[in-house]
Amino acid sequence: MRTTVQKEPRVDTNGNPVLDENGNPIIDEVENDFDVSEFGFGHQLVKSISPQWSYGYDLDGRQNTRFNYQFQVSFRPAIEYNFFPESEQNSKFLRVNYGVEVRNNSYVEETIYGVMDETRALQSLRVSLGLTQRWGNLQIGYRLRNYLDDFSFWTTGLNISTEVRVTGNFSFYVRAEGNYVKDQIYLASGDFSEQDILSGRVTLPSAYTIDTRFGFNYRFGSNLNNFVNQRFFGRANFVGND
Repeated sequence: MRTTVQKEPRVDTNGNPVLDENGNPIIDEVENDFDVSEFGFGHQLVKSISPQWSYGYDLDGRQNTRFNYQFQVSFRPAIEYNFFPESEQNSKFLRVNYGVEVRNNSYVEETIYGVMDETRALQSLRVSLGLTQRWGNLQIGYRLRNYLDDFSFWTTGLNISTEVRVTGNFSFYVRAEGNYVKDQIYLASGDFSEQDILSGRVTLPSAYTIDTRFGFNYRFGSNLNNFVNQRFFGRANFVGND
């Protein structure tokens, strides 16, 4: 829940401004409450076919009112190939992941396409490159996806992240991501106020999205305790709307 304060002129029952004793319009401060919520869950299962091939699926559910999702459920089976054997994944990997996804979207408000609930299928290609050295690591992710029933709805994006080790377990990271977006099927219809936009309650049409982040990480325990299997690693490390 977010609360914003907006200044509005006081009016009478006829819509005329109410004046004070000096003849100046009376301005009231009006509080507006907006229900902006986001949560989700995910389940992933991956099985190795060989040292370089694997297959599996992602099952996800989420609510994100900012993107007009009352609730979304998605299932994505996929297959993945790593150009380097798994024995080298701690130092380098180059993965290509292809999957077909089915999504059921229930919307908070009717979309610009006039729907409140829909099920859509899409395909996606994800490429992840990772390099790990004594100084830290570098990762690059690329993705391309489109809806199968309408190829004019598509998105592509690229991200780059690096983590530099300051001491043994303390490190600094920075990442940047950019997407070219042509598949905002979730956009809510209607006119929205400035407060709706500033509070983050709605998302406006946009052809591009950019996200940058930086910060510090501290890892507890030995390096072996922080081992992560990179197969089907997230959504090629993207943090965008989906």
